Amino acid sequence: MSVKLSEEEEAAFARINEKLGLGPDELTFTQADLDAKGKGPIILSSDPLESTIPPKAVAVASIADFRNKVYFDDPDDAHVDYPGAPAPKLLSLVKSAKSRRELKEEFTQDDIINLRKAATAYLLGKPEKVKDYEALINAFYFPGKIAVFTAGDITITKDNPLIINSGDPPVLNFKTMTIKPGGYIAVHEDSTINTQQFIKE
Repeated sequence: MSVKLSEEEEAAFARINEKLGLGPDELTFTQADLDAKGKGPIILSSDPLESTIPPKAVAVASIADFRNKVYFDDPDDAHVDYPGAPAPKLLSLVKSAKSRRELKEEFTQDDIINLRKAATAYLLGKPEKVKDYEALINAFYFPGKIAVFTAGDITITKDNPLIINSGDPPVLNFKTMTIKPGGYIAVHEDSTINTQQFIKE
């Protein structure tokens, strides 16, 4: 069933598409594509051999570029968990390391946890609060790619659940998403899901 969006919702969908480098009305798949697959999970993954729908790979140059493509400013950052300052040895290491492998070998598990926390805070909160981590984040994770999936109206059922698998971070932009009784979404990777209308029947 197609749901008519308001002008504001259509504009919001188009704005997200444009931030991702797509045309304002560009779709990477439709409900008809899903119906043609028959029963079975709808797998969205950066791996084209695994993904039910081929991903559109979009290059991401840095954490700032990632934030610009995927996130919108939120003045309220009370929900964001900011890490403490990075260890001085890591700040010097990012300048001296000859390769990403060499850099990663010097990170402890706690260092990696804090770096992921800083990257999440950069994306969801105020980047200036984790500015000291920016060079480390870029050296550790970037350049990279995101796996983009855009659609108009999609329906998730018990026979066709939505499974988001690990790999390059998936970014989904839908006009409407309808969850039928017994349908569900399983997420196995940090993901961004945008939908102008979410309908649970």
